This record gives sequence, structure tokens and C-alpha cells, in this order.
Amino acid sequence: LVISGSKYAVAKSLNPFRQGPTKEEQHKVYKQDYELSSYINQGTDETSYWVESIFFQKSKQGVDSSILELGCNVGRHLNAFHKRGYDDLTGVDINKEVFDEMEELYPKLATDLNFHQGSFESVLPETNQTFGCVYSVAALMHVSDESSFIFDEIAKSCNDMLITIRRK
Repeated sequence: LVISGSKYAVAKSLNPFRQGPTKEEQHKVYKQDYELSSYINQGTDETSYWVESIFFQKSKQGVDSSILELGCNVGRHLNAFHKRGYDDLTGVDINKEVFDEMEELYPKLATDLNFHQGSFESVLPETNQTFGCVYSVAALMHVSDESSFIFDEIAKSCNDMLITIRRK
């Protein structure tokens, strides 16, 4: 889903956990279900290049734009931006182990990336930055009702395009 224009109204409606688990419960589930080895074996994939190419085609700033991925994991999607020549890249992930894997899999990206370890709720309000592209692939579904304020923060942090993909 590519969202531009009235991204605030759409971003607020994205929370799939209406009356769902608490923030702590959802973080626990995410960490338990987390299978790093199966995820990294997929590498930079079709979704990675789709997100990057949509933004590259639609953005006015091109490779000079700043990019934020929410739930970046080992960086396979950010790697597509990096390969195109984007250098203002930021990733957020709750799992601290992913950065070590990123250094091994994508060493140049790991060197160039601004990586923030923590939950979206704790990291995003502190960045005080706007990004040309904010995107998330299968990560926003982990936001609990208790943390739905983060959708306001996501909308505020995006000045060009918000892309969300929810995998089944």
C-alpha cells in the first residue's frame, strides 16, 4: 500500500490489533516467533526492490532523500536502497541481535546505516527527524492498542511517502 497526501488519516487506521494484546504481550510474541535464520536466508528480495523502485520513481528528491524503515531486521530491504545509492538510511528494530547479523550479511550497509535498537514507541518520538520515505514491511502489525499513538508519530515523521506492506 502506497500512501501519500492524507497519510495521517490512513496511518491511524492501520492498527490491526483492535482490542488486542498489550505492548508487552505483543513484544514477547514477536521475540518468540522471531526466526532470524529463515528471514536472512531470503536476502534482498522482490519486495525490497519494489519498495525502493516505487519511491525512486515517485520521489522528487531521488537518492538525496532520507529513508526510514520501521522493523528493519537485518536490513535486507534497506540494502535495496543502499545499492541504488541512497546514503541517508535509518533503521529501527526491537531485536538487538539483528545488527550483528547485518554486519555479517551487509557490511557496507551496516557501516552507513543509522541503526536504532528499540521499539517504535521508544525510538521514533526521540528521533525528531522527518524522512522522505517511511516504510514498514510486516512490522506494524506488532503495534498494540496501547501503543497506537505511534501512528501519529509515523505520520509526523514522513514528509513525502509512507509505504506499508502487510504480509499474510
